[in-house]
Amino acid sequence: MNDEWSRCPICFEDYSLIHRPTTFVCGHSTCIDHTIGSKRLQHCPICRHPLKKEDQYHVSYNLEEASRLFQLIKNTIDWSTVKCSPVPVISHEENNASAMIKRDEIYAHQVQAELNREIVNESSRRVRVPTRNQALPIEEIRANLTALQINQVTGHQKGCGHRCDLVSTRQCCVCSDRRPHHQDNTYPAYVDGRGIVNRVTRNEYYCTTCKIR
Repeated sequence: MNDEWSRCPICFEDYSLIHRPTTFVCGHSTCIDHTIGSKRLQHCPICRHPLKKEDQYHVSYNLEEASRLFQLIKNTIDWSTVKCSPVPVISHEENNASAMIKRDEIYAHQVQAELNREIVNESSRRVRVPTRNQALPIEEIRANLTALQINQVTGHQKGCGHRCDLVSTRQCCVCSDRRPHHQDNTYPAYVDGRGIVNRVTRNEYYCTTCKIR
């Protein structure tokens, strides 16, 4: 492709925003920088058409834009100097859709077979531990729960040596209570209309830990 129209015939630079083109009356073009200054052109470098000093030359925007687009296309398609990797040659069989699907199916079967072998090998390496019958007797379950409740430590250790759920007291609920002790968890108390009775619950407001002592 002839690309002489896209570059200056004097400096051989491609027309761009730096080397801006201008077109003479004869139809030929150069960089506009060659039409000003002490080295101003007197004739067209192509056809030797005389150029008058009083003529004013302007940028040929159409030629500038066309040259830029041409350079862009040239550098991105067939004129690019970047070496691309060669396109792999695909045979007719590989290009066939059914052949490609069949090849993928074969590969999938191979992967599945390999996975199955790994699963079998992993299962054979595992040590079989005898499992206990999950249906435990009710009595054994109750015994385990009772032992768990007995061994379970609750409350906070107090100065009296007992444990209590309260935090702010130095002693447990029982030791902090100064009321007299009677049988059946009662103590003598005054009841309106009845006087002193001995059937008042003593640990009614004790914490949970002190109640089960």
